[in-house]
Amino acid sequence: MDLFQLFLGIYLAVLGAYLSILMGRVLKQNGRVLEKIDITTRTLGDKIDTTTRMPGEKIDQGFRGMDERAEERHCEVIELIKVLAKG
Repeated sequence: MDLFQLFLGIYLAVLGAYLSILMGRVLKQNGRVLEKIDITTRTLGDKIDTTTRMPGEKIDQGFRGMDERAEERHCEVIELIKVLAKG
């Protein structure tokens, strides 16, 4: 029994060391993945901030353009009414 217990103890020690190395690699890899996730979320947050500012300006420009076109159409309609009233 003493020889069996010795071999069993050595086997379990080697197995524990091997599993410890594997777990160290997995945890190290998970740490890298978490860092990449943090970097990605920060860059996405920055991109979202910049894109949410931009559309507001674009919407304002679009409304100004619509207002100008509506004013031009209004002037054209008034001219047409004057021409039709004379004729």
